[in-house]
Amino acid sequence: MYAVLRRLAALRRPARQGAVPSRTSQAVAVTRAGLARPRTPGGDPRAQRRLCRGMGPAADTGFGPGLAARTRFFDQRVLEAISAGIRQVVVAGAGYDDRVLRFRSPGVRFFELDHPVTQADKARRLRAIGAGAGEPTLAPADFRHDDVAGILRACGHEAGQPTLFLCEGLLVYLDQPTCIRLLTALRARAAAGSILAASLATHRENLDSGRVVMVANSRRGTRATEPWLTILPLATHLEMLRQAGWRRSSGAVPRPGAPCWSPPIPCRALPRHPSAGRVWPPAATVAVMEMPDPGQGAPPQVPRLLGPADIRGIAGRLGIRPSRRLGQNFVTDAGTVRRIVALADLQPDDVVLEVGPGFGSLTLPLLAACARVVAVEIDPALAAELPRTVRTWPGGSRW
Repeated sequence: MYAVLRRLAALRRPARQGAVPSRTSQAVAVTRAGLARPRTPGGDPRAQRRLCRGMGPAADTGFGPGLAARTRFFDQRVLEAISAGIRQVVVAGAGYDDRVLRFRSPGVRFFELDHPVTQADKARRLRAIGAGAGEPTLAPADFRHDDVAGILRACGHEAGQPTLFLCEGLLVYLDQPTCIRLLTALRARAAAGSILAASLATHRENLDSGRVVMVANSRRGTRATEPWLTILPLATHLEMLRQAGWRRSSGAVPRPGAPCWSPPIPCRALPRHPSAGRVWPPAATVAVMEMPDPGQGAPPQVPRLLGPADIRGIAGRLGIRPSRRLGQNFVTDAGTVRRIVALADLQPDDVVLEVGPGFGSLTLPLLAACARVVAVEIDPALAAELPRTVRTWPGGSRW
């Protein structure tokens, strides 16, 4: 099979994305329907099973047995928040989450944010099982573009009251700028005493994040339509939380974690206006759960991606500048390259015809994802240089 890739406009379109409800959300829900989980006295123990009625068998979500541990972690955060008197729960990337029904409690409101297509399907399912009005408040949102803080305000969320915010299994599907925007928006709605519980996909400090993302996606059945985008060292994740207005709280005692999962790391919210000297009263907190390292056992042939410095170095050595006559555009962003490869949905035995490989920014990850790459380059200097570039990276034998 030959997969012909057009490097720019054609593959920038989000193929098939958003046309149907999230397959990953459905697979998670179907898997959870078979787990033993707690409930409140007024909660529905069969809620997840009822919401999943008619769904197919669970697809490959890439989480494996860790999903049960993650579910326990977030269930416990919800029960603790309700017991502490928190009366608002915001679930970002809710999918088919059943906690609004399982943990039904007087005076507690759930606000759920997710893609409009998934939200429409969940609304239909809630009606079919006879869920009451406002159970939950569904708010369609595309985290890449929408004003999340404004959406919450419009649907009745009270920013002056403590809130439990959940980002369970979500941030790994968003790029870093989108993660920061979302976390910042949630922080803007967080009153004193609010809690953010988030799961983070992490890897060891000595691994290249681009390589880890590529290897992790190669093992997932939903990599083309719902690729993982953000897997980082824990320290980098914590810095991202800090940029969004959250930081670690001093003196807090972490709770014990489940097997193969790190214990949560308590954090607190930054003052909203530090330059004006205004103090943000008692801490809002973050409970963080790390996902198992998806880079463990990564095959050594996975290439490091070309970065802007690599491309500048090659271009300077060859004396090359983009030619309008040849229609040259050189991709330098690693995130764009990873998304192109994910959207191509390549199989290990595929052969790819790449037209206009340039410096090899896309060629290298393609070599890691398929059996062989045939590249056609009109620029003689680049055509001569590309084999030398590939040979310096592992995986060049499939060139």
